[in-house]
Amino acid sequence: MGPEYLQSELPLIKQLQAQGWQYIEGNLDDANVTGRDSFAEVLQTKLLREQLVKVNLRSLANGEQVEWLDEQRVNQAISAISRVAASKLMEANQKASELLTNGIIVDGLSDWDGGRARSIHFIDWDKPENNTFTVINNSITGT
Repeated sequence: MGPEYLQSELPLIKQLQAQGWQYIEGNLDDANVTGRDSFAEVLQTKLLREQLVKVNLRSLANGEQVEWLDEQRVNQAISAISRVAASKLMEANQKASELLTNGIIVDGLSDWDGGRARSIHFIDWDKPENNTFTVINNSITGT
């Protein structure tokens, strides 16, 4: 274990865990350990799909909360966050941060408020317990 791991990475992992983040120790030989199909995949796409549906619910007249996102809308949200169009890193970071903070606008449902456009949120700001935050480390921590 090098000084960067001990002085930077490990303290950050411990801090995030203390704040309720899940920790996955990565394996440099197997991306599946981290919930990804390959190391080129930056997002845990399967988990993101599940979370998008979970945190974006529709309230019915009787107060019941139901899922409303279909595969097309979920794909649109994932595409927006995974393919941020920007020519410079700072611009890309700003756009990604705005998406994470504000969400993305998509077409609404015809039977919901006249089909008015809706926001898909990546983070449930109203009920933080609905969110799943994960820190993954792919460093070689042994020997």
